[in-house]
Amino acid sequence: MAEMMSGFDASGEINEKKRQIRDAIIKLDGEGSGSLSIEDLVSLRRDLEDSKVLLEQHSKTINILTSDKEVLDKKKAELDHKFGTLEKEYEELLDKTIAEEEAQVQNNSEFANTITT
Repeated sequence: MAEMMSGFDASGEINEKKRQIRDAIIKLDGEGSGSLSIEDLVSLRRDLEDSKVLLEQHSKTINILTSDKEVLDKKKAELDHKFGTLEKEYEELLDKTIAEEEAQVQNNSEFANTITT
């Protein structure tokens, strides 16, 4: 996942593609004839295809990360439940041990009273 995230920060690349497309649109709108050169059209088409591929890659990455997050959330919930159960069992065992020790102290005290009297 860390490897996937390391290549995820493509904001600079996305911004560059946006700028290139915006420049082409401005050029198209700015010219009275409304036409671009063949090179500009090819470049714009290539930029649009690159943007589409980049968008698909980011969508896949987002889907994978969302799935991973769901798995981790499920594991966390399971571990929280297990922790709660263990904590409850520990408290019950602690109470039982304290009660046994108090009973033992009481028995020893009664036995000592019996011997001394």
